[in-house]
Amino acid sequence: MRRMVLGVLRRHGIALAALFIALGGTSYAAIRLPAHSVGAKQLARGAVTAPAVKNGSLHATDFAKGQLPAGQRGAAGAKGDPGAQGPPGATGPTGPAGTAGAPGPAGPSGPSGPSGPSGDATQLYTRGASATFTVPAGVTGIVAELRGAGGGGGASPTDYGGGQGGFVRAYIPVTPGDVLAVLAGRGGSGASNQFPSEIGTPSQVSRGGSTLATAPGGTGGSGQAAGPGGATGTVGGGASGLSTAAGASGTQGSGGNGLVRHPEAGGGPQSTNDADLSSSFLGSGGGVNGPQFGYNGAGGYVELQLAR
Repeated sequence: MRRMVLGVLRRHGIALAALFIALGGTSYAAIRLPAHSVGAKQLARGAVTAPAVKNGSLHATDFAKGQLPAGQRGAAGAKGDPGAQGPPGATGPTGPAGTAGAPGPAGPSGPSGPSGPSGDATQLYTRGASATFTVPAGVTGIVAELRGAGGGGGASPTDYGGGQGGFVRAYIPVTPGDVLAVLAGRGGSGASNQFPSEIGTPSQVSRGGSTLATAPGGTGGSGQAAGPGGATGTVGGGASGLSTAAGASGTQGSGGNGLVRHPEAGGGPQSTNDADLSSSFLGSGGGVNGPQFGYNGAGGYVELQLAR
């Protein structure tokens, strides 16, 4: 038997060697795989452990986020070039108003305007007139002359005439635009068989309720006594008195007469017309008449002389 096996090996040795080589090459080829042909799908969970991984063969991308410890911060890089300017943004909403600033200094005065037309230098009010006067531009003072109205005369030729109104002349400082209230006295009525004579009313100038100048009226005459003249005029409210005088008293048959500025004449005798009908009798007392009534006293006046 031994001889038989040895004989077969001698006769077939070359063939057997060739068969062994052929079979060995096939097995080698069967266990050699192409590169990158094995991936996560081909590996079972836990098949690859740390000892099986070659050091330095893995990269940061092979690890899940947070598995690798952070390294040291690197040095700051160089500052890059500025980028191109972007387009303007949309306008924002308007903010709240700020607080008002302090007033600035006053500017220089402008040039003077042209002079306005000149008004009347004198204003005259008579016989019970009641009016207002507005001070025009450029006027800084007014000289006011006032006489109260005369008293009425007695009723018969032998009765006494009424007294003349009192007088005052005053300077009133004013400002353009001031409004003065002006009142000229009204003459007193003459007496009759039924009614006594009347006193004349005062003439007056005031501003804002404050009396600046007053000239009292004269008293009426009667059969027993002459009508006393009006008392001396007075000033107030910042006005300055320049001159004053009491009115003249009436006499028998004539009214009080005193020449001051206007040619006042007292009421005349019985043949004379009513004193209040003539401008020359302003502020005079009334004369007498007969046998039933006396003349009325003359009205007072206010004259305003404008000072520029």
